[in-house]
Amino acid sequence: MGRAVMEPKILQEIHQYLSHFIEPNEGKPIDISHSLSQGTCNVMSQLLYGRRFDYDDEKFNTMIASLDEQLELCENYSRIRNSIRHNFSQFCSHLRPANEFMHV
Repeated sequence: MGRAVMEPKILQEIHQYLSHFIEPNEGKPIDISHSLSQGTCNVMSQLLYGRRFDYDDEKFNTMIASLDEQLELCENYSRIRNSIRHNFSQFCSHLRPANEFMHV
């Protein structure tokens, strides 16, 4: 799938995004974190499945919330795994001197 196919779909979603989220709130501060996920998911959905979801679609929002939750769990798992690795390597570094002491 080349640029010629993807570009119009991306531009269409940008237009939908701006008219749904940005223009009604013009001049007011807004949190775009959730709506940006919706826009990104819609672009991927259009490219992969040939259809986009309405931003107010309950199933679409449930799917995004589930995806966000799964990504957060993966991020937390990664932090925990890295912490265990770090702590285990520190623990092992203390074993060598103790092991050498025991064999004297």
